[in-house]
Amino acid sequence: MDRAQEPARRMGPRDDLVTVARVLRPHGVRGELVVVCFAESAEVFDQVPDFFLLPPGGRGRPRPTRVLAWREHGASVLLRLEGIQDRDRASELRGWELAVHAKALPEPEDDEVYLHDLMGLAVVLPGGEPVGTLVNFLDIPVEGQEVWVIEHASGREILFPAAEELVEEIDLQAGRVVIDPPPGLLDLYLAESGPDSEKKPKAKHRPKAGPKSRPAKPIEPNTEPEPGDTH
Repeated sequence: MDRAQEPARRMGPRDDLVTVARVLRPHGVRGELVVVCFAESAEVFDQVPDFFLLPPGGRGRPRPTRVLAWREHGASVLLRLEGIQDRDRASELRGWELAVHAKALPEPEDDEVYLHDLMGLAVVLPGGEPVGTLVNFLDIPVEGQEVWVIEHASGREILFPAAEELVEEIDLQAGRVVIDPPPGLLDLYLAESGPDSEKKPKAKHRPKAGPKSRPAKPIEPNTEPEPGDTH
């Protein structure tokens, strides 16, 4: 799984980037990183040549990098990145994200779709009744489980467990997803609809899909001034 060390190519627009992993902590003394992988398979680290390190909170510009080697480590993955050769440098990357250009991802199979392609799709019930717009995905500790954040027209957010049996259809061309939620789920989030009712708290943004799911989200364009380099 080792790769020759090559300089990364210059990046394009930030909003073309998709997060595929997040750095958890350093491992050992030689610069290895423990990461949680958001791709369906860790083989994405072999399939894509160029990666970008994103600072926590989306502040600062993406930094080009290359994955020199990787290996599975329980439910996580151990990575070696170019230029990270000791524990101190690895520790500085806690909480950083690893992203790729969306167009660099392998083509999905005929019956598959990348999660970032679902962002912004209309969500409807089997009878065609509108539910809202798919706006985000949540990180949860259950392997293989996806939670979708659906924004209702009222502004409320619905957390939908996107189990295979609850998602009836994904139609990218029509721009919609058909779901069949468990009884009472929508009422849980939408029952208090009066003008003076307190809204449910919105889900934390910039979440990721669960481990081993497909790459999750496009990176929002950075509109803040870039801080000085610290690495």
